[in-house]
Amino acid sequence: MLSPTDAWDLMTAIKHLDHRSVTRDDAILFAQIVNDACAPTLKECLAAVAQWFGTHHDFGMIQPGDVADIVKRNRPAASLTENQINSLLIEQGLEGDALWAGGAPAEVRRLVNQGMPLDDAAAQAATKWRGHELEAPERKPRKHIGHHFAGRMNRMNLNDVLGEEQ
Repeated sequence: MLSPTDAWDLMTAIKHLDHRSVTRDDAILFAQIVNDACAPTLKECLAAVAQWFGTHHDFGMIQPGDVADIVKRNRPAASLTENQINSLLIEQGLEGDALWAGGAPAEVRRLVNQGMPLDDAAAQAATKWRGHELEAPERKPRKHIGHHFAGRMNRMNLNDVLGEEQ
């Protein structure tokens, strides 16, 4: 995640390349959009900016979405398919809801992006997610408000509803 200081450093690099004028608030907003999209480091963002400016674009100003797309594309887990990850998790003994729920594959991608070897990441994710099952939400009991409550309203006294204190 980019801190406000990292946001300003990133925006300083960008504004020197495309000559835009920005404030610190602009830099924080730019970084927040990138953070929400892919939670990058400053190093990943600077590499993405360098890669973007190394190619031809009709519009000369980089956008936060461009940075996020390049960061995601450059990550090691970007080349892994869902089938590869699921196969590794099945080999580790993960099955059923723990595999289907999506937590274990996401954990594998996160660990691989942090630099852990793929087999070790699959083993760690399988250990963490083993035994997780999706369960139906607990049903709440119905509140009993009386038989035909609306039909009895004409027979009620106002003091029955408000109490004797009124």
